[in-house]
Amino acid sequence: MLAQTVAFTGIIVIEKMNVFNFRSLDAPMRTVGFFRNKWVLLAWVFTLGLHVCAVYVPFLQRTLHTVALGLDDWAVIVAAAAPIFVIAELLKWRRSLRVHELVQ
Repeated sequence: MLAQTVAFTGIIVIEKMNVFNFRSLDAPMRTVGFFRNKWVLLAWVFTLGLHVCAVYVPFLQRTLHTVALGLDDWAVIVAAAAPIFVIAELLKWRRSLRVHELVQ
């Protein structure tokens, strides 16, 4: 069940990283502003909190067939999910530089 919980959590965390990617398809986060949309941040924290409950609350573990994850499991999940955000941001940053150069 550990592998299933890691896979389940990995999918959720990757999707949560994509939330920040899709706030703007063209502008990097430094332009959009990370804290600008408080509702997105609140929803992000709330849904991730619900997922943490699914992984650590005993009756939810039984119902959803999950097991508690250790810090090393979370480290692997975050390491796998982080490039989703970082690569998209680098591409948007590069695209914004090109547009800026074309305007000048």
